[in-house]
Amino acid sequence: MFSFIKKKLDVNSPIVGKYTALEEIPDEAFSSGIMGKGFGVLPTENLVFSPIDGEVVMVFPTKHAIGIKRNDGLEMLIHIGIDTVNLKGQGFKLLISNDQKIKRGQPLVEFNKNFIEENGYNPIVIVVFTNSQEFDIDINQSYSSIGKGDVIAYAKRKWFIYNYKGYKQ
Repeated sequence: MFSFIKKKLDVNSPIVGKYTALEEIPDEAFSSGIMGKGFGVLPTENLVFSPIDGEVVMVFPTKHAIGIKRNDGLEMLIHIGIDTVNLKGQGFKLLISNDQKIKRGQPLVEFNKNFIEENGYNPIVIVVFTNSQEFDIDINQSYSSIGKGDVIAYAKRKWFIYNYKGYKQ
């Protein structure tokens, strides 16, 4: 039987800082939206938290990017900085590992914002919903400053994809 009503689940900001719309991120790979819907946060702190309950599905070897997946299939990439892959892991400390179950608000990675900036890189933290075509995603763009745990987005699986793929909430 088809279920037409699905609850929208909230997504918290992964870090404290200044909200940045996706199209304002100075990296075309993200700002173009080709990787999916999302947003950025210019950080004022050095600790990234999980915005959802889910599982770590990918940790970049250079520690600057983490892929996580919510139980309903929502996938997101948390990317710390622009071109920070060139730092080869320096300035980043992972607090999680691949395939680990995580809880909303759990610390994921600690990074040195000053080190990133001193090496000429932008420390913006980017969150992209990599399978956003499968979800109705509403991003709250009314923020200027974002606090830890602020709800920044709501996402629910589109009903026709929900039923076709058989995901359950």
